[in-house]
Amino acid sequence: MGRNIRKVVSRLHLCLGLISGIVVFIVCITASLYVFRTEITRLLTSQMNIKITDIDNIFDFIIRGHQYIWLPVEYGRHLVGYSVLLFLISLITGIIMWRPRHWHWKKLRIKRSLKGHRFILQFHTLFAIYFIIPLILLCFTGLIYSFDWFRNIIYAEAYMDYVGNIHRGRFWGFIGQIIMFLASLIGASLPVTGYILWWKKKRLKAGYKHKRK
Repeated sequence: MGRNIRKVVSRLHLCLGLISGIVVFIVCITASLYVFRTEITRLLTSQMNIKITDIDNIFDFIIRGHQYIWLPVEYGRHLVGYSVLLFLISLITGIIMWRPRHWHWKKLRIKRSLKGHRFILQFHTLFAIYFIIPLILLCFTGLIYSFDWFRNIIYAEAYMDYVGNIHRGRFWGFIGQIIMFLASLIGASLPVTGYILWWKKKRLKAGYKHKRK
């Protein structure tokens, strides 16, 4: 990849992350909490005698945050949808930026010796790569829920049960739920680690300019 193209992709990746970061964080955190709703409800009602209505109220609050971040439905649903779309594009640009010139499996190995900025960059990059397929599936199925035009383009209306099971990880049983749970946590971490990396880089540049003066 040429330097100019890489610079454009890097800038796009940064801008998309900064724009969508807060919404993506909320959507992913609430998703991780909602994945095991059935199992958590069963556990709390049978073992701790908590009323199912109280549990339902908590999960209703969580799902409202996930679907439209507690805003009016029509406005919040579109805000979430477009943020997820930007997140999907940022994932793709992240892959393009990461793609090594010479491929080797060692590129996917975690280096425990790294510290500080390099450790955060490694976490941000490698865990996104590890979970790129479930993350893309979550984004893609989420867009189907968010936009009627997207659902119509891919003719998904007749397959919404499958879409829902994939989105919640139930298509692959309990293992699938665990994968989507972890992917949601990783998805929530990406805006956080991305912001930290951006802030550190910004401070380094500011310090360098100050020294030159």
